[in-house]
Amino acid sequence: MMKPAVMSGPVWTRWDLIICLALFGMIAAVFWQVRYHEFITYDDPNYVTENLRVQAGLTKANLAWAFRTTSESNWHPLTWLSHMLDCQWFGLDAGKHHLVNVVFHILNSLLLFVVFKKMTGARWPSAFVAALFALHPLHVESVAWVSERKDVLSAFFWILTMWAYVCYVERPVLGRYLFALLLLALGLMSKPMLVTLPCVLFLLDFWPLGRIRFTARDSSGRLSFGSRGSGKAVQPSEPKPPSGMPGLPTVAVGRLLLEKVPFLALAGISCAATYWAQKKGEAVVAVAAVPMDQRFTNAIISYARYAGKMIWPESLSVFYPYVRTWPAWQVLGALLLLIGATWLAIWGRRNHRYLAVGWFWYLGTLVPVIGLIQAGAQSMADRYTYIPLIGLFVMMAWGIVDLSSRWPQKKFAFTTLALAGVSGCLVLTLFQVPFWKNSVSLFEHALSVTSGSATIHFNLGYGLLDKGRPEEARAQFAAGLQRDPRAYWVDAKMGDILTGQGKFDEAVAKYSEALKLRPDFAEAHTGLALALSAQGRSREALAQYEEALRVKPQLVLALNNRAWILATHEDATLRNGPEAVRCAELACELTGRKQPFLLGTLAAAYAEAGQFSEAVTTAQRAAELALATGQKDLALTNQKLMESYRAGKPYREKAL
Repeated sequence: MMKPAVMSGPVWTRWDLIICLALFGMIAAVFWQVRYHEFITYDDPNYVTENLRVQAGLTKANLAWAFRTTSESNWHPLTWLSHMLDCQWFGLDAGKHHLVNVVFHILNSLLLFVVFKKMTGARWPSAFVAALFALHPLHVESVAWVSERKDVLSAFFWILTMWAYVCYVERPVLGRYLFALLLLALGLMSKPMLVTLPCVLFLLDFWPLGRIRFTARDSSGRLSFGSRGSGKAVQPSEPKPPSGMPGLPTVAVGRLLLEKVPFLALAGISCAATYWAQKKGEAVVAVAAVPMDQRFTNAIISYARYAGKMIWPESLSVFYPYVRTWPAWQVLGALLLLIGATWLAIWGRRNHRYLAVGWFWYLGTLVPVIGLIQAGAQSMADRYTYIPLIGLFVMMAWGIVDLSSRWPQKKFAFTTLALAGVSGCLVLTLFQVPFWKNSVSLFEHALSVTSGSATIHFNLGYGLLDKGRPEEARAQFAAGLQRDPRAYWVDAKMGDILTGQGKFDEAVAKYSEALKLRPDFAEAHTGLALALSAQGRSREALAQYEEALRVKPQLVLALNNRAWILATHEDATLRNGPEAVRCAELACELTGRKQPFLLGTLAAAYAEAGQFSEAVTTAQRAAELALATGQKDLALTNQKLMESYRAGKPYREKAL
């Protein structure tokens, strides 16, 4: 008697290679243009452009920081490390940061094809899913936004975890199981979106792996909690899976659930860490601010809107304003759509299992970001669909296969429809990517396709400010304040504008207004201190720097500027050499000693403390770094100061 064959994996053919090359070519053709894109003002400053720690690259101190920080209201150390590596390799060349995202997106698309073909043995449906994933316009945000490195990085580990799990299912040994757990942990350290992956693995057990055991007496498709898996192959009396990996033994549901417990434990730890980080960072919106009935309504509408934009991707925006009241007919329509699709998935659970898997993949993976726990001011976001849309793509791909088998004479029409869908996505994505060229084009587009919001106006203002258009920026800030008068941070960005224009009295007033609304706004204290220093009010400036450091003890700019006053002020009553050294050394350590202007301050502090040998060495290092980064004026200044330090003379800055 022959033993049932155990699958050793689908045969790799020339067609598979052609498909992978085609995916690579299409993604590269569509996304290569990001090589010439800039950083944007929305989140990129916090992650890269104004984060001196990240710019310092991968150091021991930064490695430790990445694993303990909850900055940006998340715990995602691998994401921080990836940005640090980018800065170490590419500096602040925005195009190269963008291309790293594109590389991950290419890998994700290729892996998705490989994994689904491995699980199902179906080449063309797997290719269709991968092509839609690769080219859908809703995924532009995740790829073309540097700050969304966490999306493409976490998805990389998501798909690798699926692959490792399938390898474990083929040969269930401890090493393969632990490897899948490790990949899940790495994914969770990239973005907590992977908390739903254990549930997706259970869906894959249902289809296409066909591991779940049904009772011999029940042909209705209901699950049975039988004995804890004998490891026997599928029996003739059990319904045979419509497709899947042949030769795999079925396993009782109870054992499959037990198998997922370690995965669920990792997900639970990540959930707790994320909720704590978001509460600490004030990203979670209180129930009083957004009542639960509004959250449920928004969730229902968002499920329908995401599905609608998947089919007809129009009016895509970097930010969708939160709508507190939706027309009743829209809410009812969205609810009926969800109920109807859920009923269809349950109805087809026996003969069309891909419907249930695809639909519950879509519903489940969106749960963490659907708004029931509201984080941020958006109602929805394109980036949230990066993984969830795979479920809908699966429904479409295997649905076309089913329809083609039922009506073979229309197979050509269904194939043509699939190719048209992929081609349409390619064209739409080709036109969507250029909006991400810079902040001005991105947020002007957002204003044109939405009702507008304070967030959109503010970020457009920041973008205009970066382009040297301060008056237009002020107009956008004013428009944003009309929508949200409580936006205390806008007074501090307007204070920055006024400081840059030399209007220090007005700047002081703006910073003071911001601090009335939020007294613990460290950046506003720092900005106010800069304006006060420019007016010659150094003692008051020191008090503001001290307050900023009380709130944020590692705020680099405040540390540096305080150290400079303590080291160089002509008023001896304000100078304090040892304290200047402490602040300047901390600022340099936090940034990996790679910022020449910080090293220049440290050199001045050493000189004030009488450590002239250290002052000369540090000033020389500052000059070398400044020259290497094209900052010739800064290099010349440090060279001149170095001669003063050699002569045993500390630097004194004349008060205004």
